[in-house]
Formats: sequence, C-alpha cells, structure tokens
Amino acid sequence: MPMDDLGANINLRITCNFGVTQSHRQSIL
Repeated sequence: MPMDDLGANINLRITCNFGVTQSHRQSIL
C-alpha cells in the first residue's frame, strides 16, 4: 500500500471519528 493512500485513510478515519464525536456531543447537550 502506497504511503499516500495510507495517510489518506488515516486522515479519513480521524475526520469520521471527529464527526461522530461532535454528533454525540450535540445529542448529549
């Protein structure tokens, strides 16, 4: 797997995880 693809996948996971966290916070509040 090329390093560029690996970096893109990691960035995508961080972005998705951040979005899910924000959604949960809004639901709690």
